[in-house]
Amino acid sequence: MTLRSDTEGLQVAHPHSGLEAYIPYPENKFGRVPYEGTLPHVLHENPPQKRTCGVRRRTFWLIAALLIIAVLAAAIGGGIGGSLAHRKNQNSASSPIAQSSSSASPAPLVTGASSSTSTILPTSSLQPPQSTTTIVGPSTTLLRDCPSSNNTTYTVRLGAAVQEYRKACNTLFSTQKSNADNFVNMFTASLDDCIGQCAQWNVNSHESSSGLAQTCNAVCWRNNLDNDHPGSCFGYAVSESSDGSVANKPDINCDSALWVNVP
Repeated sequence: MTLRSDTEGLQVAHPHSGLEAYIPYPENKFGRVPYEGTLPHVLHENPPQKRTCGVRRRTFWLIAALLIIAVLAAAIGGGIGGSLAHRKNQNSASSPIAQSSSSASPAPLVTGASSSTSTILPTSSLQPPQSTTTIVGPSTTLLRDCPSSNNTTYTVRLGAAVQEYRKACNTLFSTQKSNADNFVNMFTASLDDCIGQCAQWNVNSHESSSGLAQTCNAVCWRNNLDNDHPGSCFGYAVSESSDGSVANKPDINCDSALWVNVP
């Protein structure tokens, strides 16, 4: 008997006979995709845009350009303004020079103006520097210009009458006429006001042209708060010696004045 083999002749070979290796499907981030002979399509995201200081670069540079323009404009404006201000200051600084040259011309005599000369002048002259001290008390305020006004004159104009008084600080004119009363006895805030009261008495009495007989030609003004009559003004008549002088003595409580242009 002849055995017949089932393997005689040509046979089809099976490629996966026996143990086979498992090849997984290719993967991407969307999960498994069956392999069908072509590579799977992978989605690509746009790369993130670059930023500067938290904003897009184009926006950043636009803002920077605007800031630079603003700074340049401010600097140019400041330079122009400073130049104009400097030019204005130079112009204003030159003005007092022109004014001081014009002030040298004589000016009309002003009521109450002080003069450094002993005789009355038709025009006022340059004044010495004077300062006023304010003395404040519990119930009285005094305005004292001594010692800066010592030996200066104070002119009072009352209508047609012009009376000129020479000041003497811390001085009392002591040759008061006998039988003479104080023509003025009142409070005034300053020596100038006291002189004005004396000059007013002369005008009111209508005797200013009759010499020293009945004229208020001297005043004493109490100049501090340490005496019994602060601010008291005493106006009276004094007599001259043969040489035309008037006796006086030191008095720390009294600032005085003497009428020097008696008609």
